[in-house]
Amino acid sequence: MNTAGGSFVAATLIALAVGCGPATPDPTTVHDRRMAGADGAGDADDVAGGAGGREVGAARTAGKQALADLDAEIARTLEQQDAAKDDPALRDRMVGLLHDRTALLGFLGHLERCAAGEVACPPRLDEPKVPRDYDAAEQLIRHPFAADPTAFAGAAKAIAEASCACRTRTCVEWVLADLRRWDEGLSLEDQDDEAAAASVTLARECAWDRLGY
Repeated sequence: MNTAGGSFVAATLIALAVGCGPATPDPTTVHDRRMAGADGAGDADDVAGGAGGREVGAARTAGKQALADLDAEIARTLEQQDAAKDDPALRDRMVGLLHDRTALLGFLGHLERCAAGEVACPPRLDEPKVPRDYDAAEQLIRHPFAADPTAFAGAAKAIAEASCACRTRTCVEWVLADLRRWDEGLSLEDQDDEAAAASVTLARECAWDRLGY
């Protein structure tokens, strides 16, 4: 990519980080989570479900390749955009690619910090599959839903695991949509569960991190 193109991408990334995220980001981020196991201590080689440093290393390698592939796609789209001159479809595509790059960088940064023992590793390492009933344009999950207080703790744990494994903007927005429907469907009393609250906090920390905050 030429120097002008690189400057354009850098400027676009800055603009997106400032103007395209949620209006009120949570001030706490996953950067502040320290390694901690059930006994209050942690080890950088111990990650999700007893997996070891080898799994984290494999995830980092795969993530770096995904980043290289994404950067190549951004470069191709930029060239098309330069040739097409203000094509709205290409501009939207570029915005989406840059959003995904921010999310992927957040995931890779999380892995780097967890490998160094600075933060707890993601609860899972495989990339979540966004369900087909998620409407990305409306940021809604179009599936009948009734919030069951007895299922909240388990659901919150699964949402946190998905959030910390997200590598794309769509994945993050799906996680936030899922959190939102639980928040809207349960009373404050029903949400008063320590384990569920910890999972929700982790889910939001990872989501804001992947959004670039």
